[in-house]
Amino acid sequence: WLGLLSRLEANEFVQDVVSDFTFTKFGLEPGQRQFTLRTTVTNGATVTNVLIARLAFGTNGTEGRAYARRFDEDSVYGISARDFMHLPVAAWQFRDHRVWNFTTNQISRITVRQGGATRNAVRQPTGEWIGAGGWAREINPFAMEEITRALGELTATMWLGRGENVRERFGFGADTAQFEVELRAEPPQAGQKLLIEFGGKSPIGLPYALTTLDGQPVVFEFPWVLYADLQRYFELALPRVRQ
Repeated sequence: WLGLLSRLEANEFVQDVVSDFTFTKFGLEPGQRQFTLRTTVTNGATVTNVLIARLAFGTNGTEGRAYARRFDEDSVYGISARDFMHLPVAAWQFRDHRVWNFTTNQISRITVRQGGATRNAVRQPTGEWIGAGGWAREINPFAMEEITRALGELTATMWLGRGENVRERFGFGADTAQFEVELRAEPPQAGQKLLIEFGGKSPIGLPYALTTLDGQPVVFEFPWVLYADLQRYFELALPRVRQ
């Protein structure tokens, strides 16, 4: 999230100086959402919290934008509504957006389950991919290597929900597509199975994905390009989404 905040750019200067210092008409007094960044400085036995930045965001904007202000300035900025939607609303959403880490060489098998059918693609220690258990098409080894590399670096676009109650809320049911990566029986992730389920679509058209982190189901927005590749090369009949 801090990376997103550091890259956050204003679409426009809405008002250079707000003379009444209330910011009320912009929804910025105090703001629908506020973020304060601090660091600690130790002087002898005393620890002081030093303010780095404080931002407020308001949703009184129109035409797909929200308002924003820095507390050390009198100006109001306009940012995209999409950027505003991706800002966290709960403490757990501040966790790293990297879902997991593995290399293609660590993969032993990929299993796809959907509608009662199961397909498997097995990666040999030599690096060769072989279809098994319902896999009927020729495997493109170059595409598989690139897709699995991207899967190993999977990063959530946004954390959306967690807990046992998220399945129905985000469109996950008994017939949702499941995509499982099984790692080789070697350390540090010996024999681990990493599972993703795909549900509905977010308001901006990205697919909802569900996995388990720290023992809890977690829903996130899945990257669109990788999602399209999974549809193409693994024949997943997933809901079509707009780019």
